[in-house]
This record gives sequence, C-alpha cells and structure tokens, in this order.
Amino acid sequence: MLEGRRGAFVVNLKPVRMRGIESQAMLLCASHTLTNLPSERLVRPIEVPSESDMPLGSRLVFHAASDLSETAVCVPDTIINPKTKLWDRIRPDLTITDDRCVRWRDWRLGDLSGTHWVTGPAELPAGSAVS
Repeated sequence: MLEGRRGAFVVNLKPVRMRGIESQAMLLCASHTLTNLPSERLVRPIEVPSESDMPLGSRLVFHAASDLSETAVCVPDTIINPKTKLWDRIRPDLTITDDRCVRWRDWRLGDLSGTHWVTGPAELPAGSAVS
C-alpha cells in the first residue's frame, strides 16, 4: 500500500528503535474510528501533490487560512528545547477540513508558496485526526 507512494514526513526526530530498526522520521497519516471499537479504526497516509507541483523533499509549512500568501507562514523556532513535547501539543488540533486540507487550528499545511496543499484521503471524513 505504501510502495511507490508519495508521503509527508516529520523528519529530524530523536532516534528511536522500532522493531530493531532506528527511525528518525514519522509518516503523517489520517485516521477515523468507524465505530466505538478501536479495532474499527481506518488509517491512511495523507496525500501530497504530484511531483510536478511539489518536488520530492519540499518543505511543508503552515499558512494562515485567512491569508494564504508567503508572508502568513508559520515560521519554525530556531531552537526547540528538547524537553518540550511539541508533537503532544500539536497533534490534538491536527485534522482534515471539509475541503480535505490538513489543518492545525486555523493554519493549512502546504508548500512554501501556499499554492499546493497537503490533503486527507478521500475515503476519510472531515474532522479525521492526523498523526
């Protein structure tokens, strides 16, 4: 299901061993629970625009939904305290919008120019969690 697909990754993470393999990145996926049973959870990778619109290795940034220009980009911190559990603060508000865009609060995830957006899979409803 993942072979040959493009994906959005959170990179440069603290190395963690998973099943004996060191990992320093995380694939972003959207998920939705179909019923009250956790086993009924549907998980799919979020979708990235085509190679012609967004070359491999492109940096993704959050843009203010009200102002989609390059000046309204959420600028990352230069230095992040390693004790700050940043992902734990961001994850609860990272969702899929009605138009399938990946959103954190009022910020949409896309390329630096704000012309191409990272979207949620078509089979998952708006409001699905991204993690």
